Amino acid sequence: MGLFGRAEKINASELSDRVKPIFVAAYDICREFGSEDAGYFNYQYKDNSILIRHSCLEKSQTADAFSPGKAVSIDYKGHCVFDCIIKLNGDIKSKVFETGEWTRYLSALEGVRERAISARNLLSTLYEFGGNHLFAIGRDRKVPGANANGYSCNNGKIRITYDPYGGWTFADGKLEVKFDRNEKKRVASAAVITFMGEIVFRAVHFFPSKQRPFSSNTNCEVYKRGSWEEHLTDTMKDIKAFYGV
Repeated sequence: MGLFGRAEKINASELSDRVKPIFVAAYDICREFGSEDAGYFNYQYKDNSILIRHSCLEKSQTADAFSPGKAVSIDYKGHCVFDCIIKLNGDIKSKVFETGEWTRYLSALEGVRERAISARNLLSTLYEFGGNHLFAIGRDRKVPGANANGYSCNNGKIRITYDPYGGWTFADGKLEVKFDRNEKKRVASAAVITFMGEIVFRAVHFFPSKQRPFSSNTNCEVYKRGSWEEHLTDTMKDIKAFYGV
């Protein structure tokens, strides 16, 4: 309860503003890295340091992270640090709300989630580039000996090797991209990008699973933002322009 016994209301109180980012982060982290737990729209994420639960009260079966009928509890290193319920009437009941190290850990997890989604987006771009443009070079026989089943070429600036069943690579002396796909291992797309001799991106995107239907299903080990990103975009444009695909 708030000052003078007034209830703290969702979207209409200082407490609401304070707990909303935690509810949203808990929801996103649980869906990305965790699993459904004991019912629809109930999620849990656990690692060696933290246990996060984002759950619904009875009669609240919506996917909104911050809405009446939602509850979040967080244990950090075996100790409850956050426990809050938004009642069905919109009242907020905050049982535990500590400050400290756990908030930084939660922020770090959110950063990992955001990086995974960015990696998935880049892998999607590379997948479409290979499937549309590199494939077209072989299909349209833009280089000697090329066909839809694969080819290798070097136009003096960019080297390309394309195999629709085993992945593809291209390199221009500064940048090298190795892309792969392995349906037997449930790998939808994987890429390693090297720029000026340094690995700047390494990630694997898996096919969706029944266990994690809302996750990006992406494992990103390395994603160093930098000038290579613009160089990659320019290189793909150069390939499309040079071969007319």
